[in-house]
Formats: sequence, C-alpha cells, structure tokens
Amino acid sequence: MKFLFLLLCFISSATLEAKILKVAFGENKPPYIFGEGGNLRGIEFDIIKEALLLSGHEMSYSKLPNKRLSLAIRPMNYDLAVGVLNHDPQLYYSNEYMQVKHYAVAKSSKNINVTSIKDLAKYSVGAWPLAWKYCGEDFKKLFSPDSEGNFPEN
Repeated sequence: MKFLFLLLCFISSATLEAKILKVAFGENKPPYIFGEGGNLRGIEFDIIKEALLLSGHEMSYSKLPNKRLSLAIRPMNYDLAVGVLNHDPQLYYSNEYMQVKHYAVAKSSKNINVTSIKDLAKYSVGAWPLAWKYCGEDFKKLFSPDSEGNFPEN
C-alpha cells in the first residue's frame, strides 16, 4: 500500500493532466509477469495498472529481458521500469511493494524434513530460472552456477 501511495504522489507531482506513461516490465516471472494471448498479465502488472488508473493515467507497456530493465529509464526513455534491482542514485526507486515466501515441497511418502536451506543440498531441487540470485546467500552458495555456467547436479 505504501508503494501505491508513493507511486501516486510521484505521478501526480510530475504532471497535473492525465498522460500515457511508457512502462517496462520484465518477462516471464509468473505469477508476477507473464504473457497470455499476446498481452501481459500478472500481479505486478495489475498493481501498476491500477495505481496509474487511480491517478488518472494510462500506460503503454513493453516487456524487456530482465537484464535490460535497468536500462529502461535511461537510455531507453521509459517513464517506469518494474522489477529493477539495480540502484542508480539519479533515479527514483519505490519502496518494496511485494514480499514473497518460498517453501520446499515434497511428497509426504518420502518423509523428508527440511528445516533450513542447507538441508536442500542432499536433494534434487527444482526452481525458476535465476532463483539462485534471489533466494538468499545460503541458496546461492548451494545452487549457483560455477564460473563456466554449470549448475550443481542437484
């Protein structure tokens, strides 16, 4: 909610008349951003769209590779970039507006007891691309690729 207020204040102070803002979203981060029938959908998409509508604005949007989002404002001239992790001191960044909890899930018949991320080392783990970057240092130590880009066997 704090994010929506800050976003609305930012947009309201930028202009007093409604405007179509150019918004860049990352790609393929379901359920946050995903394509469906040629359109973007997802939690982040809905949050941004509604915040802009509430402030009297509309958006035109594009999806960019996640690695290019940090370039969306400068030099690509987007008004907003959603999901950027890098910080440029000359740009405005909102507060965090979403929190995620991750869970380990296994068949009960396997009788697996996971109490910490380190316990995952002895199992085969499935996760989304780049999960090793965003699930904390312990997860990164266990599941990040080596210098040649090869992932651990599990």
